[in-house]
Amino acid sequence: MGGIGPRQLPDGKWRVSLGVSWENGKRKNPRRIFSNNADALQFCRDEEAYRDTHGQITAKADGGEVARWLELDAELKAAGTKGLQSVGEKALQDAKAIHKTATAAHCLELYLRGMGKSVYADDSRNRCGRFLRWFGLGRRISEATPAVMTAYFTDFPDKTGRRTISAWCSWAEELGYLPANPCARKRTRGEVR
Repeated sequence: MGGIGPRQLPDGKWRVSLGVSWENGKRKNPRRIFSNNADALQFCRDEEAYRDTHGQITAKADGGEVARWLELDAELKAAGTKGLQSVGEKALQDAKAIHKTATAAHCLELYLRGMGKSVYADDSRNRCGRFLRWFGLGRRISEATPAVMTAYFTDFPDKTGRRTISAWCSWAEELGYLPANPCARKRTRGEVR
């Protein structure tokens, strides 16, 4: 038997260990006890057939987690995404793109410091400052997602403010504070900037 096999105990019974698994964050080492070797061998053949059919990963996976993953996958597909795998891969890609962590307020302070004293710096301070008060001074800049920006610009529909905040977010993206500029939006065909 490849991975699992029966072992005789001192009392004459046969034990089959299914290997270490995790359930609800706890380590388990499930075992089955059989009164004779033939039943133990049949169990091993059935278990190996199950693992071949369902794969080693699913044999060791926590059933509760798998059920939740399936629910999330269905919800994400219903919401118009390609599912849990694509969303997870995108989140991982975004996480790897972030090289620095800072609050949005600190990030804006660094951005403005690099601009020096200028009219544009004052305009950026005002427009980005309004966004910060709405967003929250203590939140990380990486939490500024496209959905957050859509909500903000719904509350404050200001095209000039969008360009100003987008310039700040592009700066944050270039320095590794953001995976992508959350203000950038695709233009529709025929739309003029």
